[in-house]
Amino acid sequence: MRFVDKLKYAAAAVLSAGITLGLSALATPNSREVYESLNKPFFAPPGWIFPVVWTLLFALMAVSSYIVMSGGAPNRKKALATYFAHLPVNFLWGVIFFGMRSFTLAFLWILLLLAWVICYTCEFFKTGRLAGLLQIPYIAWVNFAAALNLAVVILN
Repeated sequence: MRFVDKLKYAAAAVLSAGITLGLSALATPNSREVYESLNKPFFAPPGWIFPVVWTLLFALMAVSSYIVMSGGAPNRKKALATYFAHLPVNFLWGVIFFGMRSFTLAFLWILLLLAWVICYTCEFFKTGRLAGLLQIPYIAWVNFAAALNLAVVILN
C-alpha cells in the first residue's frame, strides 16, 4: 500500500471519529450539569469519567476503522458503511438525553446504538480480529450506559 493511501485512511479514520466526538461535545454543552442534577443509581460514575471514557472509545474506533480501511478484506465496504452509519446514531443519543432530556427515548435510542455497534463490530471481526477486538470496550460501555440510562428513567 502506498504511503499516500495510508495517510488518507488515517485522516479519514481520525477525522470521522474526532468530528463525531467534537460535535457531540458542542451539541451537549450542559451535559455535566444535567448529569449532576439527576437522581442516579448507586453504580453511576462521577461525571468526569465520561469525557475520558468517550475519548478513549473514539480513539479505539479510529484505530479499528483505519485497520479495516487499510486492509483488503472482501467485506471491507460493508464493514465501513455500517461503521460510518453508526456515527450519527451515537451523536444523537447525547442530543436526546442531555439536550431534549427525553430519558425514555434516549434509552430506546441507546438500544439501537448498541445493536448497531454489535453489527459493525461483527463486520470488523470479519475483516480482521484486531479491528473487532478493539470494539469490545465500546460494546461493554454502551451496555453499561444503557443500564445507567434505564436507571435514570426509573429514578427520574
